[in-house]
Amino acid sequence: MKEELQKIQQNPELLNLSNHEALGGFIIVVPADIQEEGITKEQKQHEDRPNVGLVVSVGNEVELVNAEDVVFFGEYSHHKIVYNNISYLILREEDIICKVVNTTK
Repeated sequence: MKEELQKIQQNPELLNLSNHEALGGFIIVVPADIQEEGITKEQKQHEDRPNVGLVVSVGNEVELVNAEDVVFFGEYSHHKIVYNNISYLILREEDIICKVVNTTK
């Protein structure tokens, strides 16, 4: 998971949403494709597992999450958008299960 998140952080195209800003209590996230014992999360669709992603934009009402935080959120708690062939997820602050703290970026 750490390698996938580092790839996202090092790709300025993924983080460049200069024309897009989350509003209110919404958050824009770049999803991370995590691997678990050689099986990608997409191959385990029927299991109810949280998703993980990197926050790229937060609305002005969001208090607990900041841009560049790594967050976990529910499987069905987001809306997917595609912009310039890149997938982004939009979710509400209350849909975040937890965030990763005290990590080196």
